[in-house]
Parts: sequence; structure tokens; C-alpha cells
Amino acid sequence: MGHDRFSIRGLMVVIVLLGVACAALRTPSRLWANVWFSATLAALTLAIPAAVYTRGGRRGFWVGFATCGWVYFVLAMAPWFQSEVSFQLITTSFLDILAPHIVHKEYLVRSYLGGFQPPSAPTPPTPWQAWNLPEFPQESPWHLGYATLHSPGLYLRIGHAACCLLIAWLGGEIIRSLHVRGSEPGAAAR
Repeated sequence: MGHDRFSIRGLMVVIVLLGVACAALRTPSRLWANVWFSATLAALTLAIPAAVYTRGGRRGFWVGFATCGWVYFVLAMAPWFQSEVSFQLITTSFLDILAPHIVHKEYLVRSYLGGFQPPSAPTPPTPWQAWNLPEFPQESPWHLGYATLHSPGLYLRIGHAACCLLIAWLGGEIIRSLHVRGSEPGAAAR
């Protein structure tokens, strides 16, 4: 039975990317959002030829990277899924919960006040509000204490792009590990 290990180079790349992501999330801007979106798109696109032209454990990594990354990218960032799926991802909830602790307070206040529209009873909730509603709508969903977590759009784009790269990397490492285990002597007997 082999030991699964992460390469130091891979871990260093992940740590640097997480550090840059935290800097971008601290002061979200269109430039940061476009840089992260483009970098994620480039990494996922280049993972496909890497999966085709490499062999062994490296091929397993790139197949897992491309597969997990593209699935998350489409579900979190594609406009046709954003209104139906993206707000239901656990990463969206985590990004919403972490926003007050990461983003500059002035930026948050300006974005919250700029987009604040208190819900009224006849208006159906937005998808971003729906995850916070009670299970049974007949129990007066518009009660005192109702709070909607809604992070600024640029913050979410940067956060989802960073999460996409992290999930792609984890998927790549898991598939590489499975490939290595499957190619060990005696793996067919298990």
C-alpha cells in the first residue's frame, strides 16, 4: 500500500494562488475579477491538451483537473446556470459567510447599500435569498430577523474562480492517486 503525497511544488503553487486570491477578495475590482476569470479559463483549457499528451500519473492529474474544474466552472460561473445552480453551491454560502471578514468594510457597505432592496410580500425572493428562506413558505417567510447574505458580484466572481482552481487541483490529485493505486502490482487482485 503506497502513501499518497502532494508535491512541494504543487502545494507552493496552491498557497501562492490562495494568497493572491485573498488579496483580490479583500478589494474586489473588475480588473481582479477579469484576471481571475481569464486565468481560470486558461488553466482549464490548457488542462485538456495536457491530459491528452501526458502519460501515467500526470495524465491522471490533468484528467481530474480538467473534469472537476470544468464542471465547477460551468455550474458556478456560466450565466445560464448562475440563476439556478450557483447560489446553491456550498462555496457560495462559504463566500457569503466569509465576506464580512475578508472584504474592506467600506466596500461592503457601499455594495450593500447600493443593492439594498428590502423584500416585500408580493415579490418572490431572488435565488440568492431563497437559500435562506424557511422550508415551509406558509410559515410567514417575511418575519423579523430575516437576513439575506448576498456578497458583491465581483467578490463572488473572484471567489468562485479561486474555488474552481482549488477544486480542479484537488480533483487532479485524487484522480492521480487513484491512477497510481490502480497501476501498483497486485492492484487487479484487490
